[in-house]
Amino acid sequence: MRSTIEQVPDEQSRTVMRIAAAFARDGKKPDSAVTLLTPIALTRANFDKTKRVGEM
Repeated sequence: MRSTIEQVPDEQSRTVMRIAAAFARDGKKPDSAVTLLTPIALTRANFDKTKRVGEM
């Protein structure tokens, strides 16, 4: 494998929980209807940035 894309599922979960909690607690709607996170292209040079290295 030369590279893969890390879609940071843990950050996706944290983000949606923060948005949902703010809405439930304060009625605050998200700033945008769509929230995008930046995926990371993993290669051998930056493989240490993955949080799911055990799955590889």
